[in-house]
Amino acid sequence: MKQHPREPSNSSPVKVDTEKGWFCHFHHQTQAQFICTEESLILCEQCILSREHDGHEKRSLKDCIKFLFRDYATPEKSSAERRLLESPISEAQQKNIQEQTIKELNDFVKVVVLENDSEVEKLESLPSKADINSLEITTSATSALLGLSQVTDTGAKRIAAYIKNMTSLNNLEISLRYSTATEVGINELAASIATLPELAYLKLDFGLDCVVTEGVFKSLAAAISKLNVLEHLALSLKHLKGIENLKILSELKYLKRVTLDLDWNEPYFESVIEFLSSLERVQNLAVRIDEVKTPQKSRLELLASAVVKLQHLGYFRLDAPHNKSITDSGIDALAFALKGKPLVGLKLDFLYSSLSNAGLNTLITVVQTMPNLSELYLNIAACTNISNRGLLAFAAGLRNLKSLHDLYLQITGCANIQDTTFQ
Repeated sequence: MKQHPREPSNSSPVKVDTEKGWFCHFHHQTQAQFICTEESLILCEQCILSREHDGHEKRSLKDCIKFLFRDYATPEKSSAERRLLESPISEAQQKNIQEQTIKELNDFVKVVVLENDSEVEKLESLPSKADINSLEITTSATSALLGLSQVTDTGAKRIAAYIKNMTSLNNLEISLRYSTATEVGINELAASIATLPELAYLKLDFGLDCVVTEGVFKSLAAAISKLNVLEHLALSLKHLKGIENLKILSELKYLKRVTLDLDWNEPYFESVIEFLSSLERVQNLAVRIDEVKTPQKSRLELLASAVVKLQHLGYFRLDAPHNKSITDSGIDALAFALKGKPLVGLKLDFLYSSLSNAGLNTLITVVQTMPNLSELYLNIAACTNISNRGLLAFAAGLRNLKSLHDLYLQITGCANIQDTTFQ
């Protein structure tokens, strides 16, 4: 391996900063973003793009931490993740954590990226299927961007054949976002998923070139309903087009954890709300909604109408950045839905929303009714309708939260912020 250009530094080869996290192994002043598992090094973007790492397996440091704490959506895991990245620890401990992280990743999760059908053979190069606990199969964007051959139904069928009867598999992620698979291939995938008796976490990502119909979701719902130990289902639906009815998902009302990535301009949104309303046992709900180009004032209220029915909800996360349709009326409905819930964790991302002081006051009023809340994340950056007066009232309310251990606030861009607001 060629020598990397180094920045002058007296720091140790592996360094953790209490505010910024991991630093690059070679560029000690630059924050690390990747792990090269080929050489067991934590690197910055400059290093990972260098020729020295051509052909090496590279993983996002953030995703690596996520895999180690794969139930990261819970407040406890989120806190653990943050402590790992921010704790001021000794050099020996840092090196030990780095080595253990890479070892755990290699033992725990196998990641396969497929450009086209012929690359499905990569699956055969993995260790014995009996030894794999976690598997991520994703289709690459490269072929799609360059107009080359992509993963088709043939590839989807070969993936289905590979995962069939993997009795030790606990976690499975399949992304067909950059494939041209149709109902034929995806139905075979669904049939194979039904044969995974130990599967506890399932993530499926569809869209763009993938041809998905309502029949596909009927097959998937039937397959998932056979997974007796499944607790966490994650679905990325934001790229789906032409789907009007996903009511079939309501058959999965026994799930305890659900993560959804949605486009609430799509006609399927209201049927997804019916699905959410049916989740009688759900304890952990995370929803991401992309930017709404045409304001849909009733959408947040619809989501709130589902949340209000979830009596066992302990963690709620809503990511709705760049969404001007988020207004005080929607926040009022959401706050009403969350009132009285046994929440220990709440994460709300309203970056660039239309939230004002009134909506912020409604939020803190409801948050104060949550005696067990230990983690609060709120991003209201660039909400120009929020002033220092609203932030002062919010800060005063926070002081009454005796159970709160972890607090993250992003308020950059709010109007007339003063340095003393949160002192």
